[in-house]
Amino acid sequence: MPYATRFMLSNIIFTNIFVFQAIREDSLSANLWLGAMYGNYVIVKSFPPPMKERYSQEWRILNLLTPLQHENIVCLLAAGSGTEGILKHHQLLVFQHYPEGSLKNYLTSRKTNWDTACGMAISLARGLAFLHSDRWNGGK
Repeated sequence: MPYATRFMLSNIIFTNIFVFQAIREDSLSANLWLGAMYGNYVIVKSFPPPMKERYSQEWRILNLLTPLQHENIVCLLAAGSGTEGILKHHQLLVFQHYPEGSLKNYLTSRKTNWDTACGMAISLARGLAFLHSDRWNGGK
């Protein structure tokens, strides 16, 4: 899906997210979970209560970027608080899932040929060009 549907905070009920697999658990930063929301895979970034300030910092940055819709930029779908289970009282950011994972993981886990490397460079350049273009007015 090139562009994901974004949801306003008031429209998200986090009980609709079924979290089923921890991707990264780290007591010093946010945890990452693979989940499902409305039939689509999502990445849930959870901030335990002691990390509330870190969540606030990321939220301020992401709130600026939320109006973006570009195929080369990850999509923030929702944000809010966990209401039950292991994510109760956690602050949550929900992102569109990319099966290939993060760029860092992709680059460090495999060797790439020249064509693939050039394709990735072009993709990154398109994302950066979009951020600096007149088509996106949120970055003023």
